[in-house]
Amino acid sequence: MADDAATYRWFERLPPEPELSIWREWLRRHGVDPNDVAVSGGIERDEQNYWLIYTSFEWGPDGLPVIDPETRDVVTVDRVFQLEGPPLPFPD
Repeated sequence: MADDAATYRWFERLPPEPELSIWREWLRRHGVDPNDVAVSGGIERDEQNYWLIYTSFEWGPDGLPVIDPETRDVVTVDRVFQLEGPPLPFPD
């Protein structure tokens, strides 16, 4: 069984610099827009299926994040991003 830290990361808040820049570059290298990744949220690496699964904002037709009218929270969804090869290891 794979090490959980090697396959899944959860973020409650944005990491400080320079770690934030390293994570943003890691996402860009996989074709994911770092601004689409929600915090709080998770990122999962699936080496068998060549997927990145991450928590994303739900975007409205106006290009803004959708707000749940009852909770006043930003709505998030899990997205699966298909890669052409296995994802790179997470930055340390």
